[in-house]
Parts: sequence; C-alpha cells; structure tokens
Amino acid sequence: WEKVVSESGTRQGGPLSGFWCAVSLYRVLVAAWQAIDEANGVTRGEVSWSPARRQAAQQVAAAMGDVVAYHDDASLLGSLTALCTAYGVYAAEAAKRNWQVVAKKSMLSGDWFGRDEREGERERGDGGRQHSLISNDKPRAWQVEILPGVCVTYAVDGLVNLGVPIGTPAYVKWQLERQMREQAASMRAVVSYANDETKATHHLGHGLSRGI
Repeated sequence: WEKVVSESGTRQGGPLSGFWCAVSLYRVLVAAWQAIDEANGVTRGEVSWSPARRQAAQQVAAAMGDVVAYHDDASLLGSLTALCTAYGVYAAEAAKRNWQVVAKKSMLSGDWFGRDEREGERERGDGGRQHSLISNDKPRAWQVEILPGVCVTYAVDGLVNLGVPIGTPAYVKWQLERQMREQAASMRAVVSYANDETKATHHLGHGLSRGI
C-alpha cells in the first residue's frame, strides 16, 4: 500500500465531504434552474412580493421546469429547448468549480416522462404496443446531439436513476427482471466463494472464504 496525501479537496468518505460537495454544487444547480426559467419566460418571484404571490409564482415555474439533485446526480426537468440551454449553462458553471459534466453519461428521457400512460396510448393510437414491448430484447438508446458537439444518450424506453428504473411499463419490468438475475448471480457467487477450500481462497496460509 502507498499513502497519498491530498493537497486540495476533501477525503473520499470524510464526514464533511458530502457537505462541501453539496455547497459547491449549489450555484451550479441554481444556474441551471435560472436558465430553465428564463427559457420558459417565468420567474420564481421577487423579494418585494408577498409570500402568497411568490408561492404561486414558484408553483407555476416548477410546473414548467425544475432542477433536482442528489449531490452530483442532477436531473433537469423541462421542455427540450429549455433542457438544451440549461445543460450548457450547467456544464459551464460546473467547470468553474473543477467539476466535469460527462456527456456520455447524461441521459435524455423519452416521451414517457411525466405523462399518463393511458393518455400516451391514446395519442399514439398504437394500442399501447410501443410501451408494451422492448425492441430486440433490449431497451432502445440513441446518441443525440443537444448542443454543438455535445451528444447524450436518448433513453427511448427508460433509464435508471439512483438505482430506480423509470420509463415505460415494459422497460421497468425488463430492468427489474435484469437486476434480479444479476443479484441472484452475485449471491450464488458469494455462496460458492464461501464454500471454496482451494488455494484461490487462501493467503499466507489463512483461509479467506470462511470470513464472509
């Protein structure tokens, strides 16, 4: 093992790491939030406004677009035009704080987001077939350019956000079944390792497998 002393930043897992992460990310999220509101032509309210008026303005603006995040896992919600603008602002503001937005990890939701399934079926007029099947036994994901030279993944059928699959009913079912298969395989591997008495599970004469 080799010790590496940090000259800047915070230690991974340190008690203040999460707090400073949130503090540094706050202005990045606010910048994206303001960009969405500007694209939608709305405001969240002025200081001189009454609390009731500010609350009403907040509700109107939030219904048109918003920003939510769990540390650096951020979600920008809004129309496609507003999202493209806000994404560029978000990335630029993050760069000022030495944060790098990775475009290939960014996901653009399909038309399933924020819509009632029955309403979507009526509008498509396909009897719901599009949302009841997963094409070629896997979800559709296309690369699309949302800004010059910036390509993200268009999650046509669905995506996984913070470990939770969201999307069409067919996608959610497919993703949950896949996760269950992977979990079952991992648990079988743990049991197999625990029962292994070969040299592969020994180090310096000590058995490691029974320590699980």
